[in-house]
Amino acid sequence: MQTHHFFLFGILLFFVGCASSDVPSKTDSHPNTEQKSLQHFVYFARDRSQLRDHPLLTTPNLTGAQIMYSWRDLEPQRDQYDFSLLRADYDYLTNHGKQLFVQLQDVTFYPQNFPIPDYLLTDAYDGGHVRAVNDDGEPEGGWVAKRWNPAVQKRLARLLQALGREFDGKIAGINFQESAIGVSAQS
Repeated sequence: MQTHHFFLFGILLFFVGCASSDVPSKTDSHPNTEQKSLQHFVYFARDRSQLRDHPLLTTPNLTGAQIMYSWRDLEPQRDQYDFSLLRADYDYLTNHGKQLFVQLQDVTFYPQNFPIPDYLLTDAYDGGHVRAVNDDGEPEGGWVAKRWNPAVQKRLARLLQALGREFDGKIAGINFQESAIGVSAQS
């Protein structure tokens, strides 16, 4: 149940972040006062197939799509990046005058959905991930990358740098799925 609160909090933070965009409003009335405009993105999660011929493509007040990409998909092997899915979605959206907002997934809520690359599962990264637990400390579902581990942080930073080299100035932004999840004290 607590997971749903984190999800709703994440959505709230997303919209607050969108509302604080640096895009000036056309209704600015004073040259020293910059009003912010709200941008709307349709969230597709990992269901990229729904993007094709979606009404957002022809709706002027929708800026674009937010699509989730797992760390595992973007870096299938250490320092080997595969941005082909992201690039295909970016190209498709820009061809329709829309933007892409990337959600980088290193957390899941389903045990069968594993978000991190296999190379992180070694001792060098302290196993790289932990299982999510509920308030009683019992396994609840998915997985979370050990974001608190400096070696994992360094790898995640390298992925973000690679994304920046490829897509800086092209995509609308990047966010993470969650910033809080239940883990055991032994993690």
